[in-house]
Amino acid sequence: YKRRAEVAAGRDYILRARDPAIPGHMKEAGVGLVGLANNHMMDYAAAGLRDTLRAFREAGLPVVGAGLKPDAERAFIFEKRGRRIALLAFSDVVPPNYGATEFRPGIASSKDDRDLVEAIRRARRRADFVVLMIHWGGQGRHLITPRQRQLARLAAEAGCDAVVGMHPHVLQGAEYVGHAPVFYSLGNFAFPSRRAAARESLLVRLVFGRAGLQRAELVPVEISPGGLPSVAEGEKGSEILSHFDGFCGMFNSSVQEGALVPS
Repeated sequence: YKRRAEVAAGRDYILRARDPAIPGHMKEAGVGLVGLANNHMMDYAAAGLRDTLRAFREAGLPVVGAGLKPDAERAFIFEKRGRRIALLAFSDVVPPNYGATEFRPGIASSKDDRDLVEAIRRARRRADFVVLMIHWGGQGRHLITPRQRQLARLAAEAGCDAVVGMHPHVLQGAEYVGHAPVFYSLGNFAFPSRRAAARESLLVRLVFGRAGLQRAELVPVEISPGGLPSVAEGEKGSEILSHFDGFCGMFNSSVQEGALVPS
């Protein structure tokens, strides 16, 4: 589905992970859920998606964000200490024919705002808390786009307790929309790059209580040039948190004592 000229010029890429053991390795490493809504999930069309879904199913590792439209837009829900938490995965970066339909498998697309809003509302009816993972924005830039901010407001108003963004490959700032923190981009994670900015990342630990989200804790992550992530400690950890705090400066949030707080 991708334009050959864009691929030939290096402005777009067709990616394939050939090892079916990868989902099992991810599960062994502690990953509990994988979001598949992104702009490479359909690079090998429906056959590639079916192979991916089969590999995760055989590994016993749940996924969200891909399949036929009802499956792609359905939240993964788990229960902890009497509270139900729903997680959704959507993408606003949708190459032609990548979006899931009732009859063609693909990714959960937010190009029609109503699809995103209705999926969040359905999840909210079934769970106490809702977290949205979303692929959006431009690549390689710390500044967000107006579309990201528009979708953030739609998501928060529809019932999200937190929004976690990805796709730009670098850190972007975060803001509060009502009581919901919106992380516009956490950067890369297990991803090789020669760019220093692309090797800074964050893990976000969302702490929920009975009344709602109590705390959004930040764990700085440093990625090796070869793509190996590790928790950044000491001076490097402080540097990453400082950079992220700077990106938050244009919004209503800041980093204090290792957590995102309203400013």
